[in-house]
Amino acid sequence: VSDVIDIESPEVFVRPIYAGNAITKVKSKDPIKIITIRGTAFHPAEVSDTEAILESAPDAEKPILTEWISEELQKSDRPELDSATK
Repeated sequence: VSDVIDIESPEVFVRPIYAGNAITKVKSKDPIKIITIRGTAFHPAEVSDTEAILESAPDAEKPILTEWISEELQKSDRPELDSATK
């Protein structure tokens, strides 16, 4: 369910449709729900006196997902767009 502006129950969500010109209630009976929230529709969370506990994952547990292989540049007779006069 996308762009949720209100949560009425664990199964009922309110969201805009037709470019925000109408509001609809959506019911999802899925056991696992994936939703996106319109952040400006909700009040900010209360800030408590306790500090948040942050813990970084050890480097050994972080997977390496990408690897740089090479870079190939093509030479062109045309000027670069950022330096072209016309």
